Amino acid sequence: MNHLSNYPHSPLSFPFEQQSFPKFKSSQKEDSAPSPTLKTEETTARKPFRFRAALYYYGHHFFAFCLLALLKTIYWTCRIEYKGEDQAESEAQQGALYALWHENWVTYFGLFSHQRQPKSAVMLHPARYMKPSHTLMRWLGYDELILGSTGNSGKEAFIKLSKLLKEGYNIPISPDGPLGPAKVLKKGALRLSLLSGKPIIPIQFRYKSYFRTGDWDKKIIPFPFSKFEVIYGKPIFVTEATLEQSELDLTRDLG
Repeated sequence: MNHLSNYPHSPLSFPFEQQSFPKFKSSQKEDSAPSPTLKTEETTARKPFRFRAALYYYGHHFFAFCLLALLKTIYWTCRIEYKGEDQAESEAQQGALYALWHENWVTYFGLFSHQRQPKSAVMLHPARYMKPSHTLMRWLGYDELILGSTGNSGKEAFIKLSKLLKEGYNIPISPDGPLGPAKVLKKGALRLSLLSGKPIIPIQFRYKSYFRTGDWDKKIIPFPFSKFEVIYGKPIFVTEATLEQSELDLTRDLG
């Protein structure tokens, strides 16, 4: 008899199919199964990404809600006097461009939140920081949201806006946007009116009590319970022959 059979862990001390190698099996098990430590580390590595995604989603909805609350406050607490509204409403049935200086956007959307026009569309800057405003526009009930500006798919947005105007949509626009200078009229609104054949309706705002933000346009936000006027100018129909005169009329009527 071989002397190796006297050792309990010798391969010759028991049949092959009954052999067990605890140390070998243990190491094989560790190699084949994922390490609990590694799994925990992987899970931990994924959490920050999910957290950022949730923070971004709920964050911009929270800011959109705050903006909506501000607009509702303006409408429900302020005393608003309208002038020339009937003529503007008649033009709205066929589609028109509503022009206002960039500083008046907050007030305008406050009015729109309760006086929604038929077949309405709006163009906003496509930047990521504008996401709360994009969400807000959908909450306000705009039928079409066009993302674009000068240098950011502006040409495509211009073509889309022209098409919507021809289909009878009403679109607000700031002739001094998107980045100013404030109250310096650019010809985008005039060209859009010329291309679509739809009139421009100037909107002027006159405030009694308000404060301004620190942006380039120094946006105006009326104080709660204050009074302001909304003045709709006469429709401006732009043609090649009246382009220069239309620019002067629009600048004057915007105030």
